[in-house]
Amino acid sequence: MTKPFDGEVLDEVIQKLSDGAPKMTALLDAIRRADEAGELYWRLAFRWDYLCQATFHDDPSKAIPVAAEYSAIYEENPGGSPMTKHSKEAYLMAMEMGIDPAARLPQIPLEQYDAMLEKYRELTRRYGLGEKNYQWQRYFRWEFADQDQALQCLQAAWEAERDALSDCEACEHVRAVRQYLRAGDREMAERYTKPLVSYRVSPCESSFQNLWQAYLDDAMDRGDWEAAVPFAEKLQKKGNRDRGDLSYVGSLLRCWGRGNTDQALSLFSRRLEWTFDMWDQKWLYDFYKGAWVCFREAEREQVKLRLPERFPLYREDGVYSAPELAEWFYRQAADIGGRFDRRNGADYFSKNLAAAGPERM
Repeated sequence: MTKPFDGEVLDEVIQKLSDGAPKMTALLDAIRRADEAGELYWRLAFRWDYLCQATFHDDPSKAIPVAAEYSAIYEENPGGSPMTKHSKEAYLMAMEMGIDPAARLPQIPLEQYDAMLEKYRELTRRYGLGEKNYQWQRYFRWEFADQDQALQCLQAAWEAERDALSDCEACEHVRAVRQYLRAGDREMAERYTKPLVSYRVSPCESSFQNLWQAYLDDAMDRGDWEAAVPFAEKLQKKGNRDRGDLSYVGSLLRCWGRGNTDQALSLFSRRLEWTFDMWDQKWLYDFYKGAWVCFREAEREQVKLRLPERFPLYREDGVYSAPELAEWFYRQAADIGGRFDRRNGADYFSKNLAAAGPERM
């Protein structure tokens, strides 16, 4: 006999699981059961938890279809759930988690992406919330497509007033740091860095990791490995937690591959599995680029690695050709970068990949 649905008991069990895949798998089952029971609160609540798990602990792109489901349920039940957790604020935040990954999925046409942004714009106007967040979404839309347009959107986001829906202020500072470093304006980058490192702006769980990665990538792009190492050492300690840190690992591979082969190979072999079934193409690109540099710069022709059997170049004896691995990962990064540039009508990724080339080392 099937047990009656009890959302509270189910939620209590799920919360005891590890973040990431274990919780997400359980939440998908919980969503199905809540839908079958027709329990509005739990239909929204379990989807909300899934969105947060995907966004902060796994693969943010997997939030897109679930956010669409959340929207459909909420629109069918204006006001959401009688319980305040699923209010208009939660609805807008859910929609934001569904839009965030679009910039990092080149298979989403710009027309579809722009339509998603327009829908979010309509919601911010309907509820009178989220203007600053909308401007940040516009920034993400242009971040890899047009650097001048991205900078204009960044400035518009800064000028918009904060409200109950506004993102972490520390993360907003990091976005500015990263953008100005890309533009070669280190003075402006430092202006936004100082409030973070002096703690005038309170950091969130990942703001410093993002800051260290921004400076690490900038140093490596300039060919200054010594300047990169201190940031890599910090990132290694706190940016190597779960699949949500895949992009950080890519930056670390690029740095350690340049000057610490053993550490790079150890990190690679432990984190390659994070790429499997990953939808987020920008994170995959970062990892593949780092792996390319790692094997291109390896101090030996052959490397001994224990890799998962799912890896396309898997060898049972664990002995791999470093040049062959380098070529394979370069092709993966170049393919993803090319798809981004064609979608965006830009050359950001071709230049970004070239910056990691031999002539820069």
